[in-house]
Amino acid sequence: MFSWRTLDIKRFYGLDKKTNVVDVKNSDSIDCENVYQNKRGVISKRNGNAVMFAEDSTANNVRIDAVGSCTLNGTKYYFKFYGGKFAYSKTLSGTTGSLPDGDVITPSPAIATGVDIWFTVLDDKLFFVDGTNVLRYFDGTSIKESSIYPRPTTVLTTAGGGSGFDYTYTIDNGLGESPACLPLLNVGSGVSVTLAPLTNNPTGYNILAGYKIRVYSRSTAVTQYKLVAGPYTVLSADVTANTITLSTAAINDTQPNLYSDLGAALNKSAPTGLKGLITHYGRLVGWKDDYVYNSKSSNPHSWPDNAAVGESFVYGFGLGDGDDITSCVSFLENLVVLKQTKIAIFAGIGPDDTGGNAYSLRRLETNGIGCISPKSAVVIGEEQGTVLVFLSRDGFYATTGSRPNRVGENIEVEIQGISDSILSKSHAFNYKKEGFYLCFVGTDTNKTMWLFDYKKDQGNLVGWFKFTGLHATCSFWDDNKYLTGRADGVCLYERNTSSSSDFSDAFIEYVSSVDAGNDTITVTKDYTTGETVIIRTTGTLPGNLSANVVYYAIRVNATTIKLATSQANALANNPIDISSSGSGTHTLVSRKAINSFYTTNWIKFENPALVKKLAKPFIVLNASATSVNLKISTAYDWVPTFTDEQSIVITSSHAWGQDTWGSFIWGSGSVSQPKNIAIAQRKCRSIRYKFVNNELNQDFDLQGLIQNFAYIRNRGNFAE
Repeated sequence: MFSWRTLDIKRFYGLDKKTNVVDVKNSDSIDCENVYQNKRGVISKRNGNAVMFAEDSTANNVRIDAVGSCTLNGTKYYFKFYGGKFAYSKTLSGTTGSLPDGDVITPSPAIATGVDIWFTVLDDKLFFVDGTNVLRYFDGTSIKESSIYPRPTTVLTTAGGGSGFDYTYTIDNGLGESPACLPLLNVGSGVSVTLAPLTNNPTGYNILAGYKIRVYSRSTAVTQYKLVAGPYTVLSADVTANTITLSTAAINDTQPNLYSDLGAALNKSAPTGLKGLITHYGRLVGWKDDYVYNSKSSNPHSWPDNAAVGESFVYGFGLGDGDDITSCVSFLENLVVLKQTKIAIFAGIGPDDTGGNAYSLRRLETNGIGCISPKSAVVIGEEQGTVLVFLSRDGFYATTGSRPNRVGENIEVEIQGISDSILSKSHAFNYKKEGFYLCFVGTDTNKTMWLFDYKKDQGNLVGWFKFTGLHATCSFWDDNKYLTGRADGVCLYERNTSSSSDFSDAFIEYVSSVDAGNDTITVTKDYTTGETVIIRTTGTLPGNLSANVVYYAIRVNATTIKLATSQANALANNPIDISSSGSGTHTLVSRKAINSFYTTNWIKFENPALVKKLAKPFIVLNASATSVNLKISTAYDWVPTFTDEQSIVITSSHAWGQDTWGSFIWGSGSVSQPKNIAIAQRKCRSIRYKFVNNELNQDFDLQGLIQNFAYIRNRGNFAE
């Protein structure tokens, strides 16, 4: 008689790649790919993706340097920086090339390429820096320089301005401010001003008593006007003389205005060539070299220099140490400043407009630990669980404002062999839907995405998981999904519909050739009949095919397909008559299944030295699943090779069924139900399981494992 015991693994956790696998807990994994533990404690596949812009499938290998979204004045924009340009669309999967729904902007000078682009939203403007040019912003229509112009040195007199400056005015009729009118012609003494002929004012903006006048000036060397003074209320108007009497003193350049407000901290433009940019308590913060720069909270265009009161707008950290600032992060009412080998805390929300309330500086003791990758530093968590995670030369660390702690020791072996130049291009974001830290590490075309789940489940740290297949050069969290850009010019967004199609990636391939005579298309992917595809082109599409229309593949062979207008026509082998080959480069967009697997640790059943008799294990599945298709293989007694692969298929129609896997329970309620499986070798010292799901429209749905075992005194009996 055997004395049976039960091993009950209620949850499967993340990676624990220790050298001695005997030390790894049963519930941890030695290896996994494209799976993670979701909020319900179930091992799930990562979500798939779809193309972000309509033109993404016709990308011409122009690297995406940054991708994101923002809301300006109530309008949502999806945008990308690439090839020195900025492009946006007002709809997901929309076009960037057609106003008013989208546009491609090529500013002068061009936006730097191949570098980190930092952007942030403040005052309904998307500010950005590229490490080379001046601070600029997108206002929903165009890109402008964020700059404070020099104060005019001469009093406004005649012919539209003083030396080197032009002046114009606008009219506010109570319903809105007019466009810029013609230049001012003259400013007299006292309270009168002569305007251009009033009949040339914009329609609906004739000057009447009670209207308001605003006066703007600009240097003749630039295109943008800045407000000089106003608004002034019109007391009377003389249309014949084109002279109006204002309610205040004459317009001149001695009044407080945009150029020198408050008198305490002079307004100046942001330093050129800022390496990074964030928002910290209503102000912009930028950095380069050893310095951190702050804008005024009342004016993001104004960046007083270190001559300001208290020198409270510019801060140096580790001056001349040869270690430039890599990143700044707003964290727990502090500004965390990171270099590659050191970290400082700038305590407080930052200076007020007069220079008061300066930061207090505190350097953390880190023993040479810092942040090697500027965009890897990300805050995750909520309230008391908030933590700042970043990538160092030696791996991942986390801090709550004190000395950083290692959090990635179990995967450091895969980080430490990567060069500094490649590590510095890593980028991360807070996956707020599940509360994860996700970081892309590797070359532009070979990225590994490391997921850190810092929560604890039943007292155990969930830990790290590994995603592959997402070779992103940049990433961004957008409300409830991530956005990514790739080196080939494609932008993608996460599928997030809670349907089976979420578990597939957009597959984009260039068509080798089109044979109009045989109605065939030469491809590289092996399509299945009925699989959906979209065709796009840089030129003219093949005859009788349209862009962005869903077609259905008819498989001819592994490298050739035809297209049908419906799945029924595809299954009936009724293809579209392609009348011409078209011109330009054609691309196909389809979906491909996410390849995923999860391996357990060596399960040693308390004592690795003793031989055990094993009962059939039960795998516990997520009860809300509607279909599961897993391949399961096993390894025995510390031999790493997996053998005896078997398949298991469960659908929602199953209940107390019988098949080659034995009996199982399938439930639709809130309690997960087990299913037992057969294993080839029933006597061993240890066993390890590998679960695989490479199905196009299926999740993983694996929650736990239950297995009965008994110790055997006769250790020589290994066969059954």
